[in-house]
Amino acid sequence: MLSCHKDAKKITLNTDLTVCPATQDCSFYYYDNTTFGSTTPIMLGSQRVFMYRTVSTAVCSMTTSLLFKIDLNASQFDISDSQIAAGEVVYGQSCTCCDFISVKPVGGEIKGERSDPTHWLVNAKVFLSSADKKFTDTLTVNQYFSANTLVTNNL
Repeated sequence: MLSCHKDAKKITLNTDLTVCPATQDCSFYYYDNTTFGSTTPIMLGSQRVFMYRTVSTAVCSMTTSLLFKIDLNASQFDISDSQIAAGEVVYGQSCTCCDFISVKPVGGEIKGERSDPTHWLVNAKVFLSSADKKFTDTLTVNQYFSANTLVTNNL
């Protein structure tokens, strides 16, 4: 389980928000009573799942997503470097006409705090690397995530 704090030490968050690039559509949502696996999409469950997603408006609708989950009772959280490296955060890219290097999260930190009943302020700095470590990148997101409802066709 990810490191979540209900009444723990107050975390410090950066309130300087990152900007969505001009050639992308960005979304910042969280879903209550959901979960996900390393190869499964968001589905009904017993946690709170956060999803940052970008869709390129310039390159074949290339989609990038970052997913992580916390306990439903948490009012703040701090996901550590070792938890990210252990695979508790999922990063994905898909594109029908792109040739890109596959990367996975290898470290960083994600922390957040509920700002009101339907929003969380999240600071994420996630280090990404190819399997051979010849390519590295850093994903930084400082944004308010809004509540959303999971739509399923399986119910």
